[in-house]
Amino acid sequence: MRYTTVNNRTLDLDDLSLTEADFWRRLEAVVADDGVTPDQMRALVYGPDNPALDHEVMPGQPLVTRATLENPLFRICIDCLSRKEIRAGRIDLAQAHAAYTVDVPTAAEQLGVSPQAVRAGIDSFKYDALFAKGQWWLRPETVASLKLSREGGRLVKVPKPA
Repeated sequence: MRYTTVNNRTLDLDDLSLTEADFWRRLEAVVADDGVTPDQMRALVYGPDNPALDHEVMPGQPLVTRATLENPLFRICIDCLSRKEIRAGRIDLAQAHAAYTVDVPTAAEQLGVSPQAVRAGIDSFKYDALFAKGQWWLRPETVASLKLSREGGRLVKVPKPA
């Protein structure tokens, strides 16, 4: 199975357990149900029924951990939350996509790294990116944040996006 996010990322879901696949189907139904609010969906995503959350670190309180963030099911959960916000009119998808204006070569140049390094960050979900018009795009704020972190945390003057 494959899943395409609102940012046009493709996730491979062949390794989902039966419990995870059942939760995914539940998420899809909740996204389509206009009687369920985005806040109610958020409670489901961060609640005790979500098998992508860590249920052992603090029993009775599911947590988001590094393993959670790397779990394809949790990535779907976050995407489904976005879809619910779009359906509810809280997010304008065209406006959100319009914020992605920096292509990979430009980001690489600004960061002083290779385009392959930027793509590796995108592929590993470390960088928020949109795939459109046959290529990856980043938001200027993302690049500025990456530039700041590459400077060792020192405050550097980064031009504000227009």
